[in-house]
Amino acid sequence: MHKCDNLRVIWYNTWCLPLITNHSHIREIADSIVHMIADGQPHIVALCEVFDDAQNPLVYEINARLKHPLMVLTTRHGSKWWGKQSSGLLVMYDPIAFKSSGFEVYHAEFEPFDKCCSIDCLSTKGMIKLFIEPGSSERDDNDKQLQLVFTHMQDADALVMSQSCIKTTKHQLMQTVKSSREHHVPFVIIGDLNIEPFASHNFLRAEHTEPLLITHPGTPTHKSEILDYAIYSPELERKVDVSVVKQSRNPSDHLPILATIQLGTNDSVCRFDHQSIMPRVASTPTSISSYIIPFLVVGTLITAVVVIMKIIF
Repeated sequence: MHKCDNLRVIWYNTWCLPLITNHSHIREIADSIVHMIADGQPHIVALCEVFDDAQNPLVYEINARLKHPLMVLTTRHGSKWWGKQSSGLLVMYDPIAFKSSGFEVYHAEFEPFDKCCSIDCLSTKGMIKLFIEPGSSERDDNDKQLQLVFTHMQDADALVMSQSCIKTTKHQLMQTVKSSREHHVPFVIIGDLNIEPFASHNFLRAEHTEPLLITHPGTPTHKSEILDYAIYSPELERKVDVSVVKQSRNPSDHLPILATIQLGTNDSVCRFDHQSIMPRVASTPTSISSYIIPFLVVGTLITAVVVIMKIIF
C-alpha cells in the first residue's frame, strides 16, 4: 500500500426537493455525479437536498452506473414528526480509494441544528461530522487526524426569517470548531453555507478569536452568489483547494465543487483511475403515491404558516 496525502471530496447540492422532484431529475443528477466520479476519482461524495423519496433511487442510480459501487456512510436523519423530511445530507465514500490511500473513517455522526426558521423547519437541517485518520503503517506521527464536516445551513431567503435562528445555527457550527481546536484536530467544513464568503469571514472574526481560513472556487456556485465553499483550521493553510467541477450540463441550481485536502507532506495528487461508467440498467420509477401524501401534508402546513404570518403581521 502506498501513501497518499490528498483527500478528494465532491460536494453537490442536488436540488432534489421534496414533492416536485421526479425520477427523470434523479437520473439526470445521478448521471452528472457518475461522470464527476469517473473524472475526479474522489474519496468522498457529499450531497445535500437529497430528501426522503430521492435518497434510495439516487443511490441506486449512481451505483448502478459505477464499476465499483460507493458505500453509504449516512442515511436518514431524525424526523421528529410525521411528514417532516430528513436533513437532505447524504455522504458516500469509495472503499477502494480509501484503502489505496491509507485513510480510515473511524467515526461518523449527525448533529441536528437546535433551531430552524420558516419552511426550513420542514427538514431536519444539521451537519454530518466524519473523523478520518491515516490507516497506513507507512505514515508517521506528523500525519494527523482530520474532522470533516458537511452542512447545509439555514436558507436566508426562506419566507419569514429569524436572526436569532441564524445566529444559533452559526454558533452551533462554531462549537464544533471549538471542540476540534481543544482536541488539536484539524478540521474542514464543506457545504452550502447559504452566505457568501465575505459574510462568513466577518462572522468568523466576531465569533472566533483564532483566525479561520476560507477557500472558495472564485466563481458563483448558485446564480450570482458563491455559497458552496470550505472553512478550515489554520494548520491547513495552503493545503485546501476548492474548484468548480466543469460539466457539459448541470441539472441542479448549484454547481458542484471539488475540494482537495493535503493531509501530509506529499503534495502530489494520487489518482487510481479504478472507477469507470457502466451501461445504464433499467430502473423502476418512483411511485407517484410516494409524492401525493407528503405534498398534501406540506402544502397544508405551508398554507397555515402563510395565513398565520398574515394575521401576525
